[in-house]
Amino acid sequence: MTDPTPKIRYPETKERSAELLRLALQRMSAHDAALNPLTFSVWYEHLAGGNAELSRAFEAARQDDPRLGDRTIQNLYDQHVIAARERDAERVGDGLDRLMSRMAAAAHETGDQAGRFHSTLEGLTEVLRGDDVSRIAVHVERTQSHSARMADSLQSLRRELAQSRDEADQLRAQLRSLRSEAVHCALTGVLNRRGFDERLAAMLARPATSGHEHVLALLDVDHFKRVNDTHGHVLGDRVLEAIGRLLREMVTDPDASVARYGGEEFAILLPGCGLARARAVVESVRSAVSRIKLRQRATDREVLRVTASAGVAPAWPGDAPTAIVQRADAALYAAKQSGRDRTVMAAEAPAQRATAVPAGA
Repeated sequence: MTDPTPKIRYPETKERSAELLRLALQRMSAHDAALNPLTFSVWYEHLAGGNAELSRAFEAARQDDPRLGDRTIQNLYDQHVIAARERDAERVGDGLDRLMSRMAAAAHETGDQAGRFHSTLEGLTEVLRGDDVSRIAVHVERTQSHSARMADSLQSLRRELAQSRDEADQLRAQLRSLRSEAVHCALTGVLNRRGFDERLAAMLARPATSGHEHVLALLDVDHFKRVNDTHGHVLGDRVLEAIGRLLREMVTDPDASVARYGGEEFAILLPGCGLARARAVVESVRSAVSRIKLRQRATDREVLRVTASAGVAPAWPGDAPTAIVQRADAALYAAKQSGRDRTVMAAEAPAQRATAVPAGA
């Protein structure tokens, strides 16, 4: 029976995960590595105690690098977080191979029994057509014996099929979970950069017609660095989490996708949406962001509101992914330059970006 339990899991309750979050941030702040999701993943899995291999390597790494710099954290992540998930995928693949082998063996055995039973029936038929009555009893007994073995083989095959269906369902669920984890941002619940790249390529591969253009929107939280500097990274993460939830709730077209493009920047992919409708969707999202209110959990006092700027660009025939991203980014830059908290269409933006907006601006 295939073991359905992945080795890397996050079974902690909300209360326990909140405790681990606070503890991880405290420990991370005392070391040299950047306070990014990669570093948090390493600390979280170490502190949660669910990845023993990582924890052993973690403690060993601290002997050589007591302040745990970026390179050490990157190595731990590559070797004991990502690699562990890859082993999960390999384990599921091995389970599928074993399942198929068992199915093939059971089917082969039943096929052999069917072939022998067929030969026995032919022998009995031949005897019944002849005149030697003495041979009939022997062939009838042989046929009964082979019939019983055939029935046992069929019963065994039915049991194997039933068990295999259950195992196949478990393996499919594991594959869906692994696939989802690979392309989704754990904090915001939307696609991560890898998922975005895949969906963008798929969108651009589809033909579009006038009035039903494919559209990409980039949405960036205004003054996000100020949020982190003033209120801390925990509240900054709550902002990103709230925006991710808002995007999932508001962008409901089955063909559309939402993603965390990077940092505090999000992307909305709207295949075949058309510019007019796309602008309405993005404006609705941008306006909703400005209504997000973050409160202190202890006092329920409102402590923060944020706004966002957005750039919207249609796909052109033959577009490479980088081309449409650059146009949407130029429109986003124009929105920032013209006062923030607004949406700018690519046609309204300068043809090229002259300067870069500082991170978190």
